[in-house]
Amino acid sequence: MADKVLGAGEYGEVYLATQTNVMVRGSSKLVTKKRAVKMLKADANKDAKAEFIRECQMMVKCDGHENLVRMVGVAVQQAPWLCVLEYMDYGDLRSVLKVADDKGLKFSPGEQICISKQLSSGCAWIAKSGLIHMDLAARNVLIGEGNKVKVADFGMTQEMGEGGKLKLQGNVRLAIKWSAMECLMANTF
Repeated sequence: MADKVLGAGEYGEVYLATQTNVMVRGSSKLVTKKRAVKMLKADANKDAKAEFIRECQMMVKCDGHENLVRMVGVAVQQAPWLCVLEYMDYGDLRSVLKVADDKGLKFSPGEQICISKQLSSGCAWIAKSGLIHMDLAARNVLIGEGNKVKVADFGMTQEMGEGGKLKLQGNVRLAIKWSAMECLMANTF
């Protein structure tokens, strides 16, 4: 059941939804969980559908780390196409930092280190999986209960080539603002 719109992107919207009757590991207890559901636009073209599938595949390739947003499931046999993700209660790091600043709140050095360590751990796992995120920005880092930090949005993620590098060829979407100048100059990440 979709509760509200959390955000929108180039190819669709993300909704807050409720999943009922989730079995808790190691017990027979059933619980209800919040989920984020990416829904592809009904009028999506062939390229948008391919990008949606590719993003889901990238999430599968780097699945299994506590600092990456977990994909719960995908439905692409009929419209609307859906990607169900774990929900992070506090939203993206950019918004959290902005609200904290507006309220005059400061993160302690210990909190900053904790966030950085979790983010680094998630990024290391992505690299170990042979991938490059390509759009790592505060808007794509989600915060959950207990200041749990998770990398999200794998839409621009690319596979590394030989030697752990990616040489750009053809049309590839880039987050130019977040790319190192030397990578842009050499077309190598």
